[in-house]
Amino acid sequence: MKNKYAFHGDLSSCARALGRDLPVSTKQAVELCRFLRGKPLSKAKAALERVRVREEAVPFTRFSEGAGHKPGVGMGKFPVKAAGALLKLLRQVESNAQQKGLSSELVVVHVCAHKAARPLRYGRHRGREMKRTHVEVVVKEAPGKKEKPRRQKSTSQAEKKPEGLKEKKTGAVQKKDDKKEGKGAGKEAKKESEKSQEESVKQ
Repeated sequence: MKNKYAFHGDLSSCARALGRDLPVSTKQAVELCRFLRGKPLSKAKAALERVRVREEAVPFTRFSEGAGHKPGVGMGKFPVKAAGALLKLLRQVESNAQQKGLSSELVVVHVCAHKAARPLRYGRHRGREMKRTHVEVVVKEAPGKKEKPRRQKSTSQAEKKPEGLKEKKTGAVQKKDDKKEGKGAGKEAKKESEKSQEESVKQ
């Protein structure tokens, strides 16, 4: 009998694992799945390890009744039992990926929890329903980072800029020279006019 998954993407570069009838709360499993979805597999495992030892709280956004405030998180809890079950499932999917020949850099692209059958307890706790949850995980090879090609300035552009600057500089120098020449010519004309006036006065 084949196990049915809610994930229907391309499985050529993916590995998956399914945990059936796990003895954990479905509500806590749903919040944990939201917490892990989209993370690299190594970071997801490290986060679950911290949750197990109560070093990191899981934010509860949907089933937040009775959840106290945690620093930097808001409403959250420490689902220790559910974190242990999901950590075991992540290790299984990692071994499945290694057996399939995938790279070690994996990302959790899909993880979800479904409510399973709830058998009744027996003995002293008879009449109570057991907590059972199905959890499925799908990991995929992380896409490689593409380096953007650096733009190189063409030699023609690099050569044109100094020439343009030189032309501007030479133009400015020429204007200054023209101004000096104009001033000198004006002074000479004044001197000649003064000399002519003096000669006319003497006569």
